Amino acid sequence: MRCKPGSRFWAFFYLAVDFGGMWPAWAATAATAIAAAWFGRMPGDVDAPMVRLFAYATFGLCVAIVLFGRKIYDALEKAQFVMVAVILAYLAFVDLFMVPPRIW
Repeated sequence: MRCKPGSRFWAFFYLAVDFGGMWPAWAATAATAIAAAWFGRMPGDVDAPMVRLFAYATFGLCVAIVLFGRKIYDALEKAQFVMVAVILAYLAFVDLFMVPPRIW
């Protein structure tokens, strides 16, 4: 940020690189996992349109969380709280109902 041509240029440059490269890639990676859970197997070439649809939906959801929150920080904090709560509830369910008592 201290290099020429200045911090404003680099801020917009990094935002463009992140938005154009990293966010869609993260959405596509998440979409592959969602499709694997949806199909019950790893998606193949035949499933590419559905994976792409999941990627667009995931990317759109991420944009909507940031776009429609009053403050970006608060919106992300609430979204992360929900994600952590869902993950912990899922892990507790798996731990209580799918792990044999002898493993406990």
